Amino acid sequence: MNVGWSEFLRLSAVLAGKISGKYRTWLLIGTNGFRVGSAVCNSAGKASIRKAALACVQAKHYEGRARKKRVALSPILGRIKEPVLIIDDIIDTGDTVLAVKKKLGKVKADVAVIFKKPWSKVDTDYYVTQTDSWVVFPWERD
Repeated sequence: MNVGWSEFLRLSAVLAGKISGKYRTWLLIGTNGFRVGSAVCNSAGKASIRKAALACVQAKHYEGRARKKRVALSPILGRIKEPVLIIDDIIDTGDTVLAVKKKLGKVKADVAVIFKKPWSKVDTDYYVTQTDSWVVFPWERD
C-alpha cells in the first residue's frame, strides 16, 4: 500500500484527534515516528498536546523489508515524565514497542501509530487503520 504525502497528513490529523491531552512526554521512535509526531503535533488543535515534552529513541528493526532478529535501540534522548505516549508510524510485530517499553522500565506508556497490523503482539491505545498490507510511506520511495 502506497501512502502519499496528502494521505499521510490526513491520517496524522485523524490520529491527532484521537490522542488525549494527558501525556507529559511524547517518545518518538525514529526515524519514522519523528515524522508522525511532527505531523500530529502540527495538526493538533489541543494546547495540552502541544505542551508535551518531546523525547526520542532511534530503533533499527528492518533493513528494507527484511526484519532483523533483534531491535537495536539508541539511548533515549530527552527527559521522561509520566504519562508517556510512544509514537511511531506503524506497529507490525510489536517488537520495537516492546523493546522501547522494556528500556523505559516501570514508566507508564501508551502507544499511538497510524497503521496497526492485526498480528501485533502489542495493543495500541490509538491507531487510525488496521492493515495486513506492506505500507510504503512517501519518504521511503526512491
